[in-house]
Amino acid sequence: MVAPYLAWMLEVDLPEDQKDRIAYLDPARLRMEGMRATVEVLEALVAVEPLVLFFEDFHWADEASIDVVTELLRLTERSSLEESSPRCVGNPLAVFGRA
Repeated sequence: MVAPYLAWMLEVDLPEDQKDRIAYLDPARLRMEGMRATVEVLEALVAVEPLVLFFEDFHWADEASIDVVTELLRLTERSSLEESSPRCVGNPLAVFGRA
């Protein structure tokens, strides 16, 4: 179930019965599960039809956002997900030192 983790990432209130899923997780585990949930949802979407994600002003991204985008870029290697960045030339992971 990805809903509790996505809700946590998006700061959306959860129903009481779902709050228990994340109530006792430490922040690092919550972040990891949120990243996994994001990738899982987008992977399901691209299984149905191609998807393009556009990242603008990514130079302002925090470490958690960079981690999620890094995983999404890896997803482009095995799916019909495409990414685009206005100033991206070459391997986008190289920008983060993760190529």
